[in-house]
Amino acid sequence: MKNYLKTAAVAVAFSFAFGASAQAATMTYDFTAGGAAAGTTVTSLESGAINYAQNFDGTAGSYCAALGPLACLYDGFGIGDDEIDADRSVESAKVSFDKGPMTVLGIHFFDMFTSNSGSELARFELFDTGGKSLLKDELRAMNPSDNTGYAYADFGGGIAGVSYIEFWARAESRPPCTAASCTDDADNDFAVAGIDVGVVPLPAGAPLLLTGIAGMAWLRRRKTKTA
Repeated sequence: MKNYLKTAAVAVAFSFAFGASAQAATMTYDFTAGGAAAGTTVTSLESGAINYAQNFDGTAGSYCAALGPLACLYDGFGIGDDEIDADRSVESAKVSFDKGPMTVLGIHFFDMFTSNSGSELARFELFDTGGKSLLKDELRAMNPSDNTGYAYADFGGGIAGVSYIEFWARAESRPPCTAASCTDDADNDFAVAGIDVGVVPLPAGAPLLLTGIAGMAWLRRRKTKTA
């Protein structure tokens, strides 16, 4: 019996040790290839249908090739015949994760251009399974000089337990801009290009745990035979 418990304890201990040391990998849900990313469901919450055929407006070239996870065939998804370009009560989109809650590391956007010292604004809110808000924030692209229209909301270590994300835009003016001098502030629009999530590789610890379970079963059968 002592050997039996020792084997089980060692197997489980190693399993957790290796599982804890496994580094989380990054997986990107890409919406720039001309459709919804596999593993996600995208819905329009108000007027207009989801549109995946927004032409890439920026100077993609080597930028998208270097970016890696995004196909950059299109801007990403918008609503109706344009990008997402209205207030939440008029035009908003929801991205749900089909495999359950995820740790969201960041969000990729395109069509975040500026003019007249203005800036375009993307707004978003992250929710858990029960509909509780985990983060409500906005990303403002200030005068990107590379003309890609690309912007990234970086959540650092990630927001855990995210079941779905809602996106919307809001027309507004902020000092020193006015509606007349900062046209982008009066006409925010953007496309959702991709979402980065953290994925912890299970194989680092799973085989050891399975080995321990198998060993426990073998010892139990052996004890039964010798009893």
